[in-house]
Amino acid sequence: PFLETAMARVPRTLEVGISKFFCGPESFTPDLGPVVGESPEIRNFFVAAGMNSIGILSAGGIGKIMADWVVDGRPEVDITEMNISRFEPYQ
Repeated sequence: PFLETAMARVPRTLEVGISKFFCGPESFTPDLGPVVGESPEIRNFFVAAGMNSIGILSAGGIGKIMADWVVDGRPEVDITEMNISRFEPYQ
């Protein structure tokens, strides 16, 4: 029941399904750091991913950063090291 409830939040997943699912997926980025910020390709699409094994521990702080960014147009703290823009083509 939990999987169906989670998939209902992204209805397209109910249509396409899941080909492989395992417990404890990790979300590593190329530089092993989190990815936080507004997607450069899609306006008003915010990303908070790549927390690896510290997602639960980081949730409160990352949630606050993202909420400030969405509501106020910018984060209240310097997120340079986590900013999604570090993966832009000019890098």
